[in-house]
Amino acid sequence: MVGCGNSLLSEKLFKGLKLEKDTLLSIDFEDKVIKHMQNRGIEGIKYEKMDALNMTGLEDSSQNFVLDKGTLDALCADRSPETASKVIQYFNEIIRVLKSSGGVYICISLL
Repeated sequence: MVGCGNSLLSEKLFKGLKLEKDTLLSIDFEDKVIKHMQNRGIEGIKYEKMDALNMTGLEDSSQNFVLDKGTLDALCADRSPETASKVIQYFNEIIRVLKSSGGVYICISLL
């Protein structure tokens, strides 16, 4: 999950889908948010500080799914060239980390 913030969606997915321990990675670029989520003590979910525009901690073609709940919305603050560049960079990273055979990007957006 990219841009997880303090959302409980990762926990609900983990419990509802009965995933294996440490198969769900939630990232956010805010150190305080990640520390808060790590301190919740939910075993099985990995919360890591990582920028969705530069996911250096993830290998190419390593993810089956990428879930976005509002991250694209947050990136699309205006119609400036800088914003467009960030959105392109974001999608390039999504494409890079998704498995080339069957990787799925799921976006929940209000745009």
